[in-house]
Amino acid sequence: MGSLVAELAEKLSSATNNFDIDEQTLYVNTSADTVGIGTNSPDGKLSVHQSGTDDIFNLYDGTTNILTVADGGTLTHKGTLLVGVDDTGHDVKFFGATSGKYMLWDESADSLIVDGKVGIGTNSPGSILETSQDVAGNAVGIRVINTNDADGDSVSLDFGLARDGGLVFGNGGQIIVGKENDWTGTASTIDSYMAFHTILNESNSEAMRIDSSGKVGIGTTSPSTTLDVDGEITVKSKIQAFTGTSLTLQSPSGNAVIINTNGANEKVRITSDGKVGIGVSSPISPLHIGISATDSIPTNTLAQQGDNNVLVLRNESNSANYSGLKLETRTTGASAWLIANEWKNTYLGDLVFRGRSDGNNSSERMRITSAGTVTIDNNVGIGTTSPVGDFQIGSNGIMTHFFSGTISASGSVTHTMTQNSTGGPYYGAFMYTGIIFFQGWSNGATNNGNKSEVLPFAIAQTSFSIGSAIASATAGSYGGHSFSTATTNGNPALAINNSSGSYALEYKLTWMFATQGYTPSSWA
Repeated sequence: MGSLVAELAEKLSSATNNFDIDEQTLYVNTSADTVGIGTNSPDGKLSVHQSGTDDIFNLYDGTTNILTVADGGTLTHKGTLLVGVDDTGHDVKFFGATSGKYMLWDESADSLIVDGKVGIGTNSPGSILETSQDVAGNAVGIRVINTNDADGDSVSLDFGLARDGGLVFGNGGQIIVGKENDWTGTASTIDSYMAFHTILNESNSEAMRIDSSGKVGIGTTSPSTTLDVDGEITVKSKIQAFTGTSLTLQSPSGNAVIINTNGANEKVRITSDGKVGIGVSSPISPLHIGISATDSIPTNTLAQQGDNNVLVLRNESNSANYSGLKLETRTTGASAWLIANEWKNTYLGDLVFRGRSDGNNSSERMRITSAGTVTIDNNVGIGTTSPVGDFQIGSNGIMTHFFSGTISASGSVTHTMTQNSTGGPYYGAFMYTGIIFFQGWSNGATNNGNKSEVLPFAIAQTSFSIGSAIASATAGSYGGHSFSTATTNGNPALAINNSSGSYALEYKLTWMFATQGYTPSSWA
């Protein structure tokens, strides 16, 4: 023992002598002032070499292991690891397996820089930053917080892009979440918005906002409806209302709703006062349809014609009986007319006019058949709104009335035209024309139940003065039948007498009347 101590003392006192314990278990190079553990060639002040599988280094605090360098180089540290001192830090840099990839704490910028992918909750990130959690429900991947409590504060995610030459615009896009008002201790003040910003001509501005009530504004920071767009909208397919709801198109006060087709070509306009224009931009009635076409009226079948038809109403059912246009005036006690195309046969139909006659019924007033025949239910007036006869031209002009009936054997009938006013004198002329059917006569003698003998007649009185006596004129007698003009209470009349005593007769009569200063009030 004494000789070992003397040897150790001698070597330690010599600057050129090295110290080796147990064949490199501990080696001190006194000339280089280095120490080797497991080596006699330390390449630093302390070099530890390990050729087996044991830990390279273990550091204990008492009996507690606080630092281990395991075989292979794994470093395990228990406790707080400080690099530098507060306010006087140092860079810390970690390299990865790929050349040029590292993680750096840059003490001059107080920034953590990662050149590579970062995985949080995953050891195989597929992007620059990937977070992964296995939780039930919502997994919060990233949370950005602004701890300042001032009114108007916000937080954002910013997106940057580089232009040619490498200059990076850090505000190429932003998603901002901000306070809508000052957040106090009252729950009703805790309202936020989310805004999306884009860059245009190097200027960053808000493009879309979602407010605290869920309203979305595009081009506006104050959306007033669920979707508020300040600008144009292009729809590739259709706009559809949800089942059970109505679709409302609404324009600002004083503005129109315009529908364009085939690009920016206006087709329909609804003005602010409710007028609808189709093909016109300034409608002058509740519905105003305008076209620009120069074709002549077609002479073909009229079926499914095109551009010259301003309005087409068609009943598409092949079992349909008619298509019509109904006109109503008022809501209570409404008057109504129906103008209808009534299908009669292949390609053929009648034009029918029906008018409401009371609260439950309507009556046909006029019909124009496909052959051009016109039938009218009541009097016709030309130049007058109150025709008295079946046909009247002017208020003091030519009037025509039609009579028909049956006269029994030995019977008679008188038809009278009653004047509208007294005074006068009023002057005029009239003519009766008609046909008599003798019932039961054949060749004027035999009763065989036929109406084979037909007798036309005409009676004319060229002038008379209403209000004074009208001369009686016997116009004719045919087989015991007479026709004469008469006067009934100062009104012109026609008397037909069936004096055969055996057979009835039928007649059809036209009374044409021309006057000046006189209008009949009725015919009987």
